[in-house]
Amino acid sequence: MAKQRIVLLVIAVIVAAGLLLSRLDFPWRPSPQGPTPEAGSPASLPELSLVVEIGDELRRYQLPGAQFEVIEPSRALGIGGARVEIPESRIFSLFHTGDSVVFLRGGRVFSFEHPRYGIPLDLGPANSVFPGRTRGKVWMTRRTEKGLEVGEQSVHRFGADSVAELRSGEVPVAEVDRGLISVNETQKGARLSLLDRRTFEVKQKLATDGVFLAASGSFVAWSDRPPCPSSRCTFRLLDLFDGTSHQIEGAEGSFGFVEGGAFSESRAHLAVFVLNESRSLQSLFLIDTRKGSGRVIPGTEFNSAGFAGRAEWFVDRVFYGTGFSEIGVHRLGDTTGEKTGISSSWAFIAI
Repeated sequence: MAKQRIVLLVIAVIVAAGLLLSRLDFPWRPSPQGPTPEAGSPASLPELSLVVEIGDELRRYQLPGAQFEVIEPSRALGIGGARVEIPESRIFSLFHTGDSVVFLRGGRVFSFEHPRYGIPLDLGPANSVFPGRTRGKVWMTRRTEKGLEVGEQSVHRFGADSVAELRSGEVPVAEVDRGLISVNETQKGARLSLLDRRTFEVKQKLATDGVFLAASGSFVAWSDRPPCPSSRCTFRLLDLFDGTSHQIEGAEGSFGFVEGGAFSESRAHLAVFVLNESRSLQSLFLIDTRKGSGRVIPGTEFNSAGFAGRAEWFVDRVFYGTGFSEIGVHRLGDTTGEKTGISSSWAFIAI
């Protein structure tokens, strides 16, 4: 009987402790999950920060508001733990994959974990870098005297898993489920193709002269190269899994689509940009990938100077802009866009 009482007492203590812990907000307890992608009220949205490149430095803005902290150290870890200087130059690529932020600066690629933002890791030299379809993996390209070196590697260590040298003129720009999307500048224009990720041979030709916009999962999107004969360049969305294709005409009176764009996390929407006839302003063009329809979002115009637009999704919001405009934001379901109060930037991500 005494043993039974002791057992019951221990069980009661464990239950009481569990109830108490469930009401406390310890740092190691996972915070409640945010709403499913593209669905949720503003009150239930998870905490949002923008990491923005401004004036050759990385800043982290806590939204809403314009307060920021500089998060970029001046040194990184190289091979064998050696400290290397981070070049002082513009950041041309900035994205996150898994739990890491990746950026290209001064011809070298760096990664560091968020939200802790420890010292970056030097991943090596590159002319371009883009996220792999596997979390925590990136693809890096580097031009050499013989051609183009292409390799996939982890963001947590130095050195590629494997490196191939391409002499075909193909330049990989994105990874999808079925391989790599590449651009090949030929005399006839910019040819878009799907490459085998192991042999780098062309598996499928997509366009003889197109403007690559975005790719994710099994989707790839491109447009006719402006100026277009009909004055309304056609946007093309292809599902490489089943071959489903959509063709969407751009906005009436626009010059054409501009490089740059991003799929939402669920891939139900795609944000791209159209130029006005004078080529001085860009506007956000939102595409419903399920319906195969698109429209210009009023109030999203920004200065372009002919440069590619930047789009970044966070749940049901898409942020947009270039280095010549204040960053704007549009929420799905709203009729217009609005400004964030954050200065112009060539590169920014939402985390």
